[in-house]
Amino acid sequence: MFLIVSLYSFSSLASVEQLPNHSSFRIDLSQSAQFTFTNLETTLQQISGATNLDWQSMRGKGASFGYKPGRALWLRFNVVTEKNSDAFLLFDYAILDNIAVYSFSNQNDTVQAHYSGDHLPPAEREVQHRKLVVPVHLSAGTNPFYVRIQTGSSYTVPLVLIDKDSFYQSEAVKNMLLSGLAGGALFMVLLNLFGGLRLQHSGYLYYAAFAASFTLFNLTLNGYFRFYILPIWPNVNDLLSVLFGQLGGLTYALFLTVFLPLKKRYPVDYKICQAHAILCGFLACLSVVGLYNQIQIFTHLANAIFALYSMILAIRTWRGGERTAIYLVLGWVFLMASVIAKAMVALGLLPYSDMLFHSFDLGITVNFALIAFGLASRIVDIQEREKVAREEADSAKNLAVLNMEHYRALFEYAPIPMFKVNKMDHFIEANKAFLTLFGFACERDLVQSKVESKSVYCSNKDYLSLVSDLRHHGVADAETQIRTLDGKERWVRISVRVVADDDEIIYEGACIDVTAQVEQQAFEIAAHKREVNQLEALVAGVAHYLNTPLGTANTAQTLVTGKTDEVEQQLSEQKLTAARLRSFLDVVQQSGKVIKSSLDKSINVVERFKELNPEEQQVTFQKIRSSELLKGLKTSLPAELKDELSIVLDDTSEQVHSLPVHPLLKVLKKLAVNAWHHGEANEVYIALNKQIEGYELVVKDNGKGLSEEVNVQDLFAPFYAKTLSLQEVSGLDLFVVKTIVQNRLNGRVEIDELALPALHFHIWIPSLD
Repeated sequence: MFLIVSLYSFSSLASVEQLPNHSSFRIDLSQSAQFTFTNLETTLQQISGATNLDWQSMRGKGASFGYKPGRALWLRFNVVTEKNSDAFLLFDYAILDNIAVYSFSNQNDTVQAHYSGDHLPPAEREVQHRKLVVPVHLSAGTNPFYVRIQTGSSYTVPLVLIDKDSFYQSEAVKNMLLSGLAGGALFMVLLNLFGGLRLQHSGYLYYAAFAASFTLFNLTLNGYFRFYILPIWPNVNDLLSVLFGQLGGLTYALFLTVFLPLKKRYPVDYKICQAHAILCGFLACLSVVGLYNQIQIFTHLANAIFALYSMILAIRTWRGGERTAIYLVLGWVFLMASVIAKAMVALGLLPYSDMLFHSFDLGITVNFALIAFGLASRIVDIQEREKVAREEADSAKNLAVLNMEHYRALFEYAPIPMFKVNKMDHFIEANKAFLTLFGFACERDLVQSKVESKSVYCSNKDYLSLVSDLRHHGVADAETQIRTLDGKERWVRISVRVVADDDEIIYEGACIDVTAQVEQQAFEIAAHKREVNQLEALVAGVAHYLNTPLGTANTAQTLVTGKTDEVEQQLSEQKLTAARLRSFLDVVQQSGKVIKSSLDKSINVVERFKELNPEEQQVTFQKIRSSELLKGLKTSLPAELKDELSIVLDDTSEQVHSLPVHPLLKVLKKLAVNAWHHGEANEVYIALNKQIEGYELVVKDNGKGLSEEVNVQDLFAPFYAKTLSLQEVSGLDLFVVKTIVQNRLNGRVEIDELALPALHFHIWIPSLD
C-alpha cells in the first residue's frame, strides 16, 4: 500500500513523456526526467516514500552532472502509451558502474527491477550488448519509472527510450563507423611503424603509439573492451579509459618534441612537453594501482589544458617556417575542440547532447587524417633530402675518380670545364671545355707554356682567398672574374679541391661559365636602380611643383592673419577708420585670389600625378571610325588650342576599328598639347595603320623640333620640361604617355631618331584578340 501511495504522488509530480502511436520511436529522457542525489544506502522504498527530497527537472541541465564520489543519482519519469509495447532503455555511456531500473505496473501495482552497468558481467545482463541496455515493458496508460545510478566515473547519463528495431539499426550503423575508424587508425599505425623503422625516425613511432592509444581509448568508451575482450574484469572500462587516455597524452607530447621539432628551436617548450609526458606516465601508473576514479577529474583538466597549449605551440612553429606544422595545427583544432567538449560534458560544465558527447570520435578521426598528411609530407621531404644527398655523393664520387685512366674520356669530353694544377701553380691538365672557355687551341699550348693559374684571375684578392680556403679546408668555392687568352673577361663559378696523385699534391677543379647570369643580374639591378631613381624623381618633382604654390598660399594666409590682428586691435581701441577697413578688405580679397590660384596650381600637379596610376580605369575596346576618333580628339583639346592647332588624321578608308578609345584619346591629346606648348606647332599629323597584331600610330608636328641641348632619352623622364609654364604644364605629359601605352595598353612608344630634330612618335598597340 505504501508503494501505491507514493506512486500516485510520484505520478502527479514527475515529468511525462507521451509515446508516439507508430512502432518506431526514440525519446531522449535525459532532457525531461527529474533527478536527485542521495547517499549510497538510500533504497527504492525510501526514495519513493520521501517527501522532503529536492527533485529537480533536467531541462536545461542535460544529462551531465560531473563527478559525485560517494553519491547515487536517482531519476524518475513517466511514459504514457496507448498500447502495450516492449522497448529498450539505453544508457549511452559504457562506463557507468551500476544501474537499477524500477518500473511500476499500472495493472497489478507490482514493481519490476532490471539491472545493468559496467560492473555487471556481460553474461549476466538481460540484453547482451556492449552498451548498457535495459529491456522495459510498457503497458497501455501511464508507466512510472525510477532509475538508480552509481558510478565512480563522471555522472554523464544519456538516457534514451527506443524501440528494439530502431536500436539495432542505429547500432549497426555506429558499429560500421567505429569499425571504419578503428581500421583507418590501424592502417595509420602500421604505416607509421613501417615509416619509423624504415627512416629510423622516432617521430613516426611516437605517432603510431599515439594513434593506437587514442583509438583504444575510444573503444573503451564505447564498451568494446568490456564486452568482447575482458568480460570477467568488472573495472576494465574505468581503468582502460584512463590508462589509454594518459598513454595517448604521453606519446603525443613526445611526438610533438620530435615532429615540430622543439629541442633546438624552443627548448622551454621542449621541457614543458617532456614534463607533460612524465605527468601522463605518472597518472597512468596511478590508474594501474586502482586510483583511476580518483584522478579522472585531474586527467580531463590536464588533457584539455595541454590540448590548447599544443595547438598554440603548433601555430607558433608553423609561423616560424615549419611547413608541415600546418597539418598539426588543423588536426589539433579539431581534436582540441572535441577533447574540451567531451571534458566539459564529463565535468558537468556543458549540458549533454549526442553531438557534444560523441564529438571525440569525429575529432580524433580528422586529427589522424591531417597528421597522416603531415607525416606523408615529411616523408617526401626526407626522400627529397636523401635524393639530394645521393646526387651530391654521386657528383663527389665522379670527381674523385677523374684521376683514373678509366675515366679519362669522361674528363676529356665533359661539357663542364675541368682542370688540374700542380703545387707550382701551373696547369698540368685541362679538358676541351676548359680550353674552349679560355681560348687555348690545345692542351699542349696550355701545359708547355707553363701558364700559372693566378694569371687567369682578374682579381688577385679572389685568387688569394681561394688559395687560403684550400690550405685550411682542402676545398674552395668562389664566383669570380677570369681573363681569357684574347683578353676578354668572363664570370665563372669555380670549385677546387686538394687531392693526392702519386704522393704529389695537386689541385683539381671545375668551373662553370655564369657570365650570362651575372650580366642578367646586373641588368636587373640597373633596371631596379632606374625605377628607384624614377620614383625619386617623381617624388622630388611633385614636392618641387607643390612647394611654390603652397608657399605662396602660406605667405598670403600669414599676411591676412597679421592684418586681422591689426584690425582687431584698432577695433578694440576704437581707432578703426573706414579707410583702414577698406584697405584690410582689399588685402583679404587679393590674398584670397592668391590662395585660390596657388591651390589651383597644386591641384593641377596632383591631377597630372594621378594620371600615372595604370589601374585608374579598366581598358575597354570600342568600335569607332577614324572620323569619330578625330572628332573626339578635337573636342577634348583645351579651348585655347581648338582654334590655334590643326589636327589631321590620315585614314581615309573609313573602316571601323576596335580601339581602346578613352586611353588612346588621352595619349593623342597629350602629344598634341605637348607639340603646341613646347614645339610651338600649329599643325599635328596623325597616321593610323592597321597591322597583323594591332595598330601603329605615327604622330608628327610642324613645330621647331628638338633642340640640340636636349637628350632624346630624357623626353620621357618625369618632370622634364625645357619650357615650363606652371599654369599649363607640369613636365609629366610625355611620361604619362609612356605610362599609359606600356602599362595600360600593353604597347610601346618610341621616337624615330632618324627623323631628328623633328619629333616623330611611333606608337604600337596590340589588338583586342
